[in-house]
Amino acid sequence: MKNISKWVVLFLPVAAMIFNRDVFNVRIPVFGRTSFFMIVFFLSTPLFFIRLLKNYKMRVEKIAFQVIVSVMCLAGAILLSAMVNSLTGDILNYSSALNSFISYSIFFLVLFFTVKTVNELDIVDEYYRTWMIILLIINLIGFAQILAIQKVPFFEARFKWENMRLGSGRIASTFRWQGMLVAFLGLMLPTIASNIIAAKSKRWRIYYIANYILSVAVLFFTGSRTSLLVLPLSVAPILIALKDRRAIKPVVASILGISVLTVYLIRSDYNAILRAFGMRSAGDRFIEKMVYGGTKGRQWIWAEAIRLWGTSPIFGIGPTQLYEYIGMHPHSSYIQVLTEEGILGFLVFLVFMVVLTRLCFKLWKMKTPDTSINLKSKGLALGLINFMLYQFTASAIDYHFVYLFIALCVVYYGKYSVIREKIGYNK
Repeated sequence: MKNISKWVVLFLPVAAMIFNRDVFNVRIPVFGRTSFFMIVFFLSTPLFFIRLLKNYKMRVEKIAFQVIVSVMCLAGAILLSAMVNSLTGDILNYSSALNSFISYSIFFLVLFFTVKTVNELDIVDEYYRTWMIILLIINLIGFAQILAIQKVPFFEARFKWENMRLGSGRIASTFRWQGMLVAFLGLMLPTIASNIIAAKSKRWRIYYIANYILSVAVLFFTGSRTSLLVLPLSVAPILIALKDRRAIKPVVASILGISVLTVYLIRSDYNAILRAFGMRSAGDRFIEKMVYGGTKGRQWIWAEAIRLWGTSPIFGIGPTQLYEYIGMHPHSSYIQVLTEEGILGFLVFLVFMVVLTRLCFKLWKMKTPDTSINLKSKGLALGLINFMLYQFTASAIDYHFVYLFIALCVVYYGKYSVIREKIGYNK
């Protein structure tokens, strides 16, 4: 039973990110099209509940409890908004509203069972390594799509997938669309950067530098302007390490690698950089703005959302109903929650953000005798901050893999803060 639980927990991030594309979805009666991740979780739920019945006790840090309860309250706020709007007859799509509550209930259960199982089986380090392996796989597939864009025959024939946009000019790797890939890289880039500094052998340091440069290339080739939000904090661990003389070599190697990548992009496909700024080449010198949504599109969506929120400010217009009204997704978690769940739901959401901010501070301030642990915890903290920033321009709170990453941060802090207390290391 323990071995099965272990492999299920380690496979959930794989199901959430490697099998994220629409081709892996399955149509289920009542629920409609369901992601592979949801199916895996549904099938494994009996196993988790059996383990819960055998051992219902759960010893976690206070911050972990607050995070889990916050997500549960988000699900409750969505249910309340759906019920109120159902009574007033303002729900346009009851099925999507119900699915939203089910999704957030699953996010809560995923977070709860992942934290409980990882802590009980003491597989924090294995869970961390699973994320690093997933990052490598996603980067390699993303690089294959970059080569497909460059019209390399072998890759063009095999990696021009349905998730690539603008005439296959924007990659999404294993994700359904580019925004999810940007969100994932925003979570993981600070982590891989911190591992460059924390690596204890030259071989691993070279590996992390190569993976980091590959991540930056994949990020640019998403063609998403929102990638510029997550990039500054993604290089922060490298820049912070400049004050440590022992880290000078990996820092210089990383900067040189990024510089070479930038030159390559400019020489081979400078449109990869232009797309990140919402522009494209229209001749030798003339550059014009692209027309795929972008800032102006978001401004219109947000203006409509605020207008609709004014019609029901307390409970909102109902979960997922903004899309039903205007035919566009919110492109902002903050706008989405305020419009659809109203002020009450938005206050719950802000509490969730405050709790995540506290978790970031705790990870950032973690001090143990092992400097590599301290560096890795800082990388996780910056990844969470990237998530909170990215939500201003995307509905990232709906991405299921985000809750698995939050679970990673919770269990990592839980394990090493306990070790710090056991050895009496306080300052």
